[in-house]
Amino acid sequence: MGHEVPDGAKGAEGIALFRQHCPDMVLQNLCTPDDGGFQVVEHMTKEAPDTPVVVISGTGTVAEAVNTLRLALGTI
Repeated sequence: MGHEVPDGAKGAEGIALFRQHCPDMVLQNLCTPDDGGFQVVEHMTKEAPDTPVVVISGTGTVAEAVNTLRLALGTI
């Protein structure tokens, strides 16, 4: 459909791709091999607070959901 979808497996890769591509939207998995998912969300919400971030997680804990929402809202 003409969309470019860069993909990074680790947190640092995701941040670098975010800076390079300035996406209109981000789909971020919290479960990255280096546990960098939270750092990516935190970085993106600080650097580009108007960019929508859709967060997914395979762990499904309430604490992760709450912490991620706090990151996204800038309350952490």
